[in-house]
Amino acid sequence: MNDGMPNRSKRSKRDRYASFGDYAFDMDTEELFKSGMPVKLQPLPARLLAILLCHKGELVRKEDIKQQLWPSSIVDYEQRIASIMRDIRSALEEDSQKPEFLETVSKKGYRFIGVLSYADSKNGNIQIQLRVRKPILMFSLVVLGLLGLGMIFSVAS
Repeated sequence: MNDGMPNRSKRSKRDRYASFGDYAFDMDTEELFKSGMPVKLQPLPARLLAILLCHKGELVRKEDIKQQLWPSSIVDYEQRIASIMRDIRSALEEDSQKPEFLETVSKKGYRFIGVLSYADSKNGNIQIQLRVRKPILMFSLVVLGLLGLGMIFSVAS
């Protein structure tokens, strides 16, 4: 397994935010957002979430997680990883028995199973909605302009 993170120099700005459900994860700063608002996530859980996102759909073994988070040995890393996964699931408001994003593969590791897309903004969905509304705004401005011209001509007559 590589270092678990995409090469930032090769990644385009469009790949900065990994979006899934109502969440966006900033791959550069390792910050989590829900509907554009920050979600508190400590550094180790954020790092593990980044690793899982980078390996979407792939099993990330506990030994690989240990190597990424604690390159020098720690005795009971399995308990620590389980605790960190609970923190991530809590931040994502996810039930481990009904996973939407994070699957536990018993005695082996974890996998990100959610639908994942990338955007250049944590509010990518909002930007799309604004683009859809732009024609409505333009139509409204044209109608208001015509009404204004009509009023000017009716007053002038």
